[in-house]
Amino acid sequence: MTDFHDILCGNRAAQWLQSSLELCKIRLSLFVGFSSLASYLIYQPLDFWPGFLTAGAVFILCCGCASLNNLQDRHWDLRFERTKKRALPGQRISPLAAGSQSLILIASGLILLDTIPVTHLPLILGILSIILYNGLYTPLKSMSLLSLAPGVLCGVMPCLIGWTASGGGVFDVRIHCVVMIFGLWQLPHLGLLALSHARDYKNNDIPGFLRQVSETSLKRMIIFWTMNLSLMMVCLILQGIMISSLTRYIVLFQAVSLSAICLMKISRGKESSYRFLFIHLNTSLLLVMVLIVSERMVLFA
Repeated sequence: MTDFHDILCGNRAAQWLQSSLELCKIRLSLFVGFSSLASYLIYQPLDFWPGFLTAGAVFILCCGCASLNNLQDRHWDLRFERTKKRALPGQRISPLAAGSQSLILIASGLILLDTIPVTHLPLILGILSIILYNGLYTPLKSMSLLSLAPGVLCGVMPCLIGWTASGGGVFDVRIHCVVMIFGLWQLPHLGLLALSHARDYKNNDIPGFLRQVSETSLKRMIIFWTMNLSLMMVCLILQGIMISSLTRYIVLFQAVSLSAICLMKISRGKESSYRFLFIHLNTSLLLVMVLIVSERMVLFA
């Protein structure tokens, strides 16, 4: 009860709010919500507002799952330099407050998904996301690299939620293309995170990438994954997902430059190069989503 009493007082209230938002992983949750909006608008570009409702529901659900993930990981986070100053290991918020927040946000997200009139699939996929992320991926990642399987599956769920909420069928090649992009993106994302904090990961006994494969092998895997991601970005053009000539050229340039920059930065073997590539990888995917959403809002407004 101490947290809920103290938040009524000045600085404590601001600190509590900051810690609460940190638990939600706001930037990641916005990214996830935006991916569901992009997927919605690919199939249904003429009706924006249900797409924004879906994206809002996914955002809130993701905030809840992230809060629960922070609660589950609080003891492991203490062992890493990168994470030991987070809200829970830093004791800036209590486990009770974090648990309450996660339950409220998860319930709110699911309730909003249940209001989607087209089908119950978004709600089912939302529940499946919680099972995959908090039920399987989070507890398994401290035991085995096999946790990547439910982790990657969970990462593509927001796209499927947005797509099915718009009335799209699960066997449509266009959503398969989008799902492949988000599935492939997660692998170099995690690999680059490991290389950027190599010392931190090597000093702990959690079975991460660098405890299972050599640094050289991981670099080769990142190059392979990134080049396949670039190919799938080109598939967005081939499948007609990018509508205008301008966006097609931008995506083509982005795909080619992503592979070229990956080869250049990986070969340098510096932490700063890995961090640059990590940012460029995430920015590339965000740019593609922005182009998908913006051209539909302009062309079909």
